[in-house]
Amino acid sequence: MKIIFTAEDKKLGASLFKKVHSLVADGGDYPIMDAKDFGIHFSAKEVAFLKKILNFQPVDFGLGNEFFGIGHVRRHLLVKIENQEYEFDGKVKIIKPQFLPANVFEKFVEMNRAMETDIARRLNVYSGYRSPAYQALTFFHVLHSNSWNLEKTLKRVALSGCSEHGNIKKQGVDFAPVEGIASLNDFDKTSEYKWMLKKARRFGFYLSYPKNNKKGIDYEPWHWHFEEN
Repeated sequence: MKIIFTAEDKKLGASLFKKVHSLVADGGDYPIMDAKDFGIHFSAKEVAFLKKILNFQPVDFGLGNEFFGIGHVRRHLLVKIENQEYEFDGKVKIIKPQFLPANVFEKFVEMNRAMETDIARRLNVYSGYRSPAYQALTFFHVLHSNSWNLEKTLKRVALSGCSEHGNIKKQGVDFAPVEGIASLNDFDKTSEYKWMLKKARRFGFYLSYPKNNKKGIDYEPWHWHFEEN
């Protein structure tokens, strides 16, 4: 099955992009929103378009990606992480609220304590749990930014139901230094990354997309996932 975006889709997408960009930038509890919340923020046509993206599956693109499924957000299992600070260009900034399953958050705290003891550095959770609905927004945002190039987009962001960010059994986490960083692409140049390569496994965290990974996903030194030891 080949996915084709019509001229009407792209016209609709241009206005939708502005709304999604504003929504993502706003922060709040949007990472745990459900598809039913789409109607609060978007028009009927926009909701229909986003649900089309939400329902994409790897087979639609001839991909063999693991599909975890799309279920309801289990909010009672999640810990809200607020007021994470980092300093960049001499200014203290706040990361938007993030969420992690309670067991993953506990191990993250343990790992941070160990890192601080060893190298006097700590990490922030830059992006944690994302609901299938929020992942659809993220996918659309990148798709539009990539001028509707699906192949390019799929190398950078997963479909809903395929992202580790939405799989609490193998929770994906994007880490960033508390010290601040110009770009997450430079995370592998930090002492925090080098420490994680040696010791993160002790706490159940594993690098998901190393260089030349078999999944064909772009190298992401900041993206790790959790597995219970």
